[in-house]
This record gives sequence, structure tokens and C-alpha cells, in this order.
Amino acid sequence: MTFKEIYQTRIEDYDINGLLSVEAVLRIFENIGSHHSDSVSNSVIKGSLNGIAWIFVEWRIEIERLPKYGELVKAETWINGKAPSSSVMRNFLLSDNEGNTLIKGTAKFALFDLIKRKPTRISAELFEMYSPENFSVFENKSERLREPEEYDFELQLVQRRSDVDFNGHVHNINYLIYALEALPKSVYESRDFSCVRILYKNPLKSGETINVKVRENDGVYSVGIYGEDKISSIVEIS
Repeated sequence: MTFKEIYQTRIEDYDINGLLSVEAVLRIFENIGSHHSDSVSNSVIKGSLNGIAWIFVEWRIEIERLPKYGELVKAETWINGKAPSSSVMRNFLLSDNEGNTLIKGTAKFALFDLIKRKPTRISAELFEMYSPENFSVFENKSERLREPEEYDFELQLVQRRSDVDFNGHVHNINYLIYALEALPKSVYESRDFSCVRILYKNPLKSGETINVKVRENDGVYSVGIYGEDKISSIVEIS
């Protein structure tokens, strides 16, 4: 089943160029995914309150064009994969009023037992609630992101209380925000991005110091985000 909705954009969704920001794209995709879950009676919030949470493993976003302020945008999402399994793929499309694809993406999710502090299997029954499709927005699989052996520069950031979500960890979109904060000013302001990938390895916990390290190679920025004692996430922006 493909779940669709028209997204009502907000002023804070736009960057200094009047285009939908990359952070807003992730928020749109995250929210439509949550609405899809609500529609099949698998509430993300209720699940977390009961000790079982859907957690992000990775993101892959490819941008054809970022919509301008005032443009109507349509979002859609669906699940594909197999069950029982330890993870599932959610697909996303963002299109304009004429149906032209603007942005496409996938997110890999795992089901996590918050009490036992370990992943749990996704049952066939839960999987089938979403009426999964057998196709993906991407024909090819991307190589797994790897931690750079060395970096060009690094930046230390202060974690805010508002960065932490209902699961007690830094919210997944904030990792992208941390990575963008560490980019050179000219790159950050141009926002000329065609691809964003994120791999989550270890959650940043409330109160941890954040070290963001950047490696640039031919216009591709590999960003390692570190907690106090280990790597937490790898973000690639190009």
C-alpha cells in the first residue's frame, strides 16, 4: 500500500535561498511515515511508550530539485522488504503539483526493545499490516558508509535539551543538522546538494559532548559524528 498526502509547508521549512531545506525533507518523510503507521494502528509514539520503538538505521536521499517557497508538494511512502526480519525499508517520494518527482529516498528501520536494550524481530503479522510493495525507489543498492581514516578538520558542538526525542536519544534529523553546521560556510549557504546519506551506529545520549569531524574529497563531504567515547553516525553530503 502506498500512503499519500499533501504536505502543508511552513516558513521554517525553507533555507536562505527560499528553497525547501534538506532538514525539512527528512522531517516531511519522517512525518508521512509516522502518519502511515498511524493509519494501520501501529502508532510510533504508543509503541515507544510500551517499550518497543522503530529506530532509524540509515537514510538515503537523492534530490532532483528542491521546491521553492509556495510550491505545493505531495509526499508518498510505502514499505518493502521481507519478514520476519530484523529491519525493513521505507520508500519516499516528493513530487510537485504536476506529479514530477522532486526528491526520492529510503530509510532503513529496525524494531528495538527499549527495556531489553536490543533489536527484536519484525514479525510477518506486523509487516503485513503495511500491505508492503515489492519495488523500491532505487534500482541499485549503495555501498555502506565507512568511517574515514582521517579528517581535514573538526568542530565541537554543545548538545541542547531539545535535541533529545521521546526515546531519550538525540533525534535522528539532528545528526544531519550537526553535519551541516560543520561544513564550510560557502557550502552551507549554497545548499547545492544532490545526495545525502546517513548511517546511524550508536545513539548520542542526553548530555553527551558532540565532536563533528569532516573529510572532503572531490566535493563529497564525509562527516563523522562522535559522542564522548565512540562514533555515533556517519553523514555523507554531496
